[in-house]
Amino acid sequence: MNMPRLFTRRNIIIGILVTACIIIFLAYYTFLGFTMSMDQARRENRSLQSLKALEGIMDNMQDIETGQRGYIISHDSLFLLPYKESLQKLQSDTSHVLEIIRDFPERTAEYRKLLNYVNDKVVHAITTVAQVRQGEYELASQSTRSGFGRQIMDSIRSIIFRLEQEDRSILYESGAKRQANARSSFRFLLLISLLLLTGLIWLVWKLLREEKTRRNNEKQIRYLARLTEQSSDAIFSTDKKGIILSWNKGAENIFGYTAEEAIGKFAPAITRSGRTDEESRQIAAEVNSTGSLTKESLVYSKEGREIYCLGSVTQLTNEQDEPAGVVVILRDITERKLNEKLLSQFNAELTDQVRGKTEMIRSIVERIRDGFYSLNNKREFTYINDYAAEIMNSTVEKLSGKCIWDVLPEAVGSPAYDLIESGFRDLEPVEKDIFYEPFNNWYAITVYPSVSGVSVYFKNITNQKIAEEALIHSNERFDLISRTTNDAIWEWDLETEKLWGNDMHQLLYGLSPEDPVPHEEEWLARIHPEDREKMRLRQQTFLDSEKNVFISEYRFNSDNNGYRNIYDRCYIVRNQEGKAIRMLGSMLDLTEQKKAEAKIRESEALYRALLEHAVEALVVLDMATGKFISVSDSAVSLFKMSREELLKRNPADMSPLHQPDGSLSTEAAANWIAKSIAGEKPVFEWMHTDSEGSPFLCEVNLVRLPAEDRVLIRGSIVNINEKRKQNWHSKTAKKPEG
Repeated sequence: MNMPRLFTRRNIIIGILVTACIIIFLAYYTFLGFTMSMDQARRENRSLQSLKALEGIMDNMQDIETGQRGYIISHDSLFLLPYKESLQKLQSDTSHVLEIIRDFPERTAEYRKLLNYVNDKVVHAITTVAQVRQGEYELASQSTRSGFGRQIMDSIRSIIFRLEQEDRSILYESGAKRQANARSSFRFLLLISLLLLTGLIWLVWKLLREEKTRRNNEKQIRYLARLTEQSSDAIFSTDKKGIILSWNKGAENIFGYTAEEAIGKFAPAITRSGRTDEESRQIAAEVNSTGSLTKESLVYSKEGREIYCLGSVTQLTNEQDEPAGVVVILRDITERKLNEKLLSQFNAELTDQVRGKTEMIRSIVERIRDGFYSLNNKREFTYINDYAAEIMNSTVEKLSGKCIWDVLPEAVGSPAYDLIESGFRDLEPVEKDIFYEPFNNWYAITVYPSVSGVSVYFKNITNQKIAEEALIHSNERFDLISRTTNDAIWEWDLETEKLWGNDMHQLLYGLSPEDPVPHEEEWLARIHPEDREKMRLRQQTFLDSEKNVFISEYRFNSDNNGYRNIYDRCYIVRNQEGKAIRMLGSMLDLTEQKKAEAKIRESEALYRALLEHAVEALVVLDMATGKFISVSDSAVSLFKMSREELLKRNPADMSPLHQPDGSLSTEAAANWIAKSIAGEKPVFEWMHTDSEGSPFLCEVNLVRLPAEDRVLIRGSIVNINEKRKQNWHSKTAKKPEG
């Protein structure tokens, strides 16, 4: 390549000299500009130092005033913390102001005046704080209210404001001058540059073009370098021999080798891909022919962990466009490969399971005696089992493809219709028990919606509903009985230890229905000490036996009424092995009954004593049998018959055929008995006969006895033969002798 004539020695020397002159001129111009800039910088620096010192003094004075006032008002020493800290800082700031005075001789008077005000304010603050510490609160408050401190602060703020305004003006003017100098310099340099460019553009055109290309390349290289370093993929480069030249962070994270460990090493030794020489040569040949290659590989980390990678190998060339090496990008796809493997296995297993489940479900659906069918969005049957078709009085073949509401027009508007249509409308599963009047049956219907239609499962629960209704009535009856009965009903689950008792059971213990049901220990503790051990052993004996019924009587201590006589009837529920698992029973309070029975026995004994020792003959006649059912000892003596003989007789058997007045004994007796049955208490004379047939006159008193289920007549019989004889003799003795 021949150099143009422009590049002669003379022209080169001239160019060098011209360039040197230009450089000297530019250096001088730059020196002048630099000198001016330094001067401006010094002025700006002085103004900035002044502003900083003034702002520091202002901040410290405000903190001192705030701490002073807060301490004077609240007497809280916490306000003195910023106060003391600001006093310390103020010394540094005032020293800084004294140093600045040298740079601003024209402001000496202002600065001195400012420092005097600061000193006065500090003295005033220290004085008032000291007064508060000494307990002179009123004096400190008067000093604060006098306004002296506020006047000083106003003077300080005024001076600082003026000085800050001057400093800001200096900074503004300096900035303006700097901008003007910069514009002048820019115009001058622009002119020089244009002149130079005009003269030298034909020399540097190619250089500028190459420079632009170089810069673009460098920018792209820097971008690629950052991208490479920040990438999570492993990116490294090798020379033609496979020696690693670069190693990014992604490669460090994947393989576990640092860049220092990997660079300079043979790449296959680091990645441990396990490729044979033949495979490596084939890969190199393909890269050389196509320039790049993408391939999945199995490599190993430093710890020996298997890593599945998707690798991209791209050829690198030198300036002569000759192969210089390769760049390798490896993306870790281990998790994806494992997921693919698991997904493949899962899909295979799922397919087998779905196939098997589908066949099983189809078989189950066909066998179950419940209805199942599927409808598309047109309400047409897409599937129906035999039982459902049978319920609808049809067959699967006839119903397939038919609209359900055409098959069952009577169902339109019914609860079943609303339920199925809600599945289409709301796309949410719904289930409900419905009485379908056309079939006169209850059905449990479940609707499973999908985007393509609904599936309906229904089951005839008529018998279940009848049983539930019967159970409800049974539970209501049991609840009513348990509430209304006087028995204390209880239940004990021997396996779960759960207990239940009705209201009377709780009342027997002195508890409310809401209180916990007492346990076995409480029951035993309330049994009379004389009965307790016997009851415990008796209960355990029955539990260990095969018997189911356990009846006992014992005395039980009730909170309200002391010991009560309890008649406890238990039924033991046993499992298949005969083990007792539950006990149910009722505790009947027999105390009042026992007392009544005792009174009855006492009354009977008393009545028997009266009956047996009565002077008159007493008999009780049962009108249902017409026989005596009770006779006294005096009646036995009166009629000269044994008790057994008398109990076989009736009044007519011990009377003559006619009474003294000529009336039949049977008719007269029936008349007197009828009066006593009517509620009268007749007293009359009656002729009786004894076992020997001897007649005797008696006075009879009849009374009806109280009895619920029969008519009983008590007769009181007194022999008045002797009385009549005595009366006759008495009358005879009184007659006058004629």
